[in-house]
Amino acid sequence: MLFLSLINLTYLISQQPFESQFANRIEIFNELTVLGISEMTTTLLNRSCTPLFKNEVGWVIIAIATFNIFINIAIVAVSSCTDLFKESKDYYHDYHKMARR
Repeated sequence: MLFLSLINLTYLISQQPFESQFANRIEIFNELTVLGISEMTTTLLNRSCTPLFKNEVGWVIIAIATFNIFINIAIVAVSSCTDLFKESKDYYHDYHKMARR
């Protein structure tokens, strides 16, 4: 998982596969989150770590994943509201143009 995430991150940074710069940045952020969580998950496999340390790492993983989810939900919400506002504004202007005829 770690290796695939690193390859995907390298691809995203080097190729910028999405049309908008914003979409590329979101995907890089998401991939960095996956890479970080994958790296932390490997520490959970270490037998020399104490259960308390593993518990703390688990909570950090949950916090990072939750942060990522909230950021992505916020991006979708703001994008949806912006699109809705633009569409309603266009509809309003089109409606008044037709009403004047």
